Amino acid sequence: MFHRNSGKRRGRFNGFSRLTTCAERHRRHFSGRCNANGEVVDAGGSLSFDRYNANQVVQLIGVDDKDSHFAGLAVSDSKEHERNKQRIWVGRDNDGTATLSMMDGAGHARIEMKVPADGAPVINFLDRDGKVQKSIAGADAVKN
Repeated sequence: MFHRNSGKRRGRFNGFSRLTTCAERHRRHFSGRCNANGEVVDAGGSLSFDRYNANQVVQLIGVDDKDSHFAGLAVSDSKEHERNKQRIWVGRDNDGTATLSMMDGAGHARIEMKVPADGAPVINFLDRDGKVQKSIAGADAVKN
């Protein structure tokens, strides 16, 4: 975390004080482990940036283990003493689909842009309950 004009100083970065707090240490998470057969069971990493005195606003995450394979960037609204509402997700999911999702202030997905590995793009407009109201499909998969 970087705090301007903080009384606790550990290094400097563009006029901001660098603090290392217990909460900050828990915001950098990298882990992995294998089972007795040598198969990857859990593997992933996360780096998040928190708003002062509130929750994360930006998170970079990657998971590549037995059950999940995704990576991306999440941007969230963060208010003191409230649960975060994710607003933007840009990433790749289990099947290799590249996705851009934009959510409303309540965290409901409203627009999803997807490009699967075969190259057939689609844009979905969703209602508050997540039901597709309109879909725009691009050209069929590109043939090599």
